[in-house]
Amino acid sequence: MYLIALSALENSKAIKAEVLTIGNEVLTGRVVNTNAAYIARRLSLVGVSVKRITVVADNEEEIVAAVRESLSRKPEYLITTGGLGPTYDDISMAAIAKAVGLPLKKSDLALSWILQKIRSENAPLTPEREKMAYMPNPCRELDNPVGVAPGAWIEVGGGDHKTVIMVLPGVPSEMEAMFEKHLLPILVKEQRLFVAERELRITGIFEASLAPYIKNLVRADSALYVKTHPGGTVDKPSMLVHVEYASPNRQEAERKAEETIKAVKEEAQRLGATVS
Repeated sequence: MYLIALSALENSKAIKAEVLTIGNEVLTGRVVNTNAAYIARRLSLVGVSVKRITVVADNEEEIVAAVRESLSRKPEYLITTGGLGPTYDDISMAAIAKAVGLPLKKSDLALSWILQKIRSENAPLTPEREKMAYMPNPCRELDNPVGVAPGAWIEVGGGDHKTVIMVLPGVPSEMEAMFEKHLLPILVKEQRLFVAERELRITGIFEASLAPYIKNLVRADSALYVKTHPGGTVDKPSMLVHVEYASPNRQEAERKAEETIKAVKEEAQRLGATVS
């Protein structure tokens, strides 16, 4: 893989975000971190620059340290996933509250949501289920349209900078539903940059043959991102070229991305490649 630039969203105008995945199962490799991939992709498509993805264990000290470290970098959003369930190792909400210096209190609203869900299944309110109603105070409770565990929207800081910590469950279907309901509409309204993407398949030349040309393209325009993914064999090399262009103007982003992919196609053909 030949990395040409960091991202089309490496731009001072972009909203900055970080993702914190919490769970032993991810660190051991037993579970693939699809949550972070989903969030990063959805954020990128609405012009948000994902600056860092961190994974920590279900350990209070590590969660507290990771949250505080992220806040020190002052992203507009820190999105956490995992650790909101009823089991003994689901400690994320308490650890995040500790990290930001807020008390943990039982939320009547969160408890009402939990009761509604468990009563529909004729399940009792156990201490383990009631634990999911405890939230940092103050925060905005986030209902879970798919599962039981509520999330939280915590605002930290003030004045010139504020970070929103969005605390979401680790179950992918629940996380996705809550992300789409509670955060995505806000990001669309706040959108500062639009990202246009194009892709091209090239066969018959090596990645290194095209690299100098692509390097010159991205050096000439900081809003442009080009990445080549090599494949094929020594006898029949190939690559996938991915182009992104970020601009405050949607039409400009589309036009620049189209111009770039056309220019790359013409250069590849000049070098003797087949393009599709």
